[in-house]
Amino acid sequence: MKRGIILLTPPEQQLLAQQLQASSKLSELVKKLQLSTSSSSRLQLSEEDAETSLDMLPMPSGSEHEMLTTLRKKLQAFLTQLRFPQ
Repeated sequence: MKRGIILLTPPEQQLLAQQLQASSKLSELVKKLQLSTSSSSRLQLSEEDAETSLDMLPMPSGSEHEMLTTLRKKLQAFLTQLRFPQ
């Protein structure tokens, strides 16, 4: 399983933690997100955790909050970087 580092701002961390609350599978990730309060945090994620996180986000819509769009793009870029390193 591949792992990597993703950089998230505190609001992005809070948003992701809220979206993942329902998943007991990602409880350790939620704890990390809730404990991190610095300006930006580097989190170690597995490919599987990133995929599950994306699955837990609501479907994209034209009226979604900009932060949710940014979070989705960061997770997608993270997965692309893990799968296709340059």
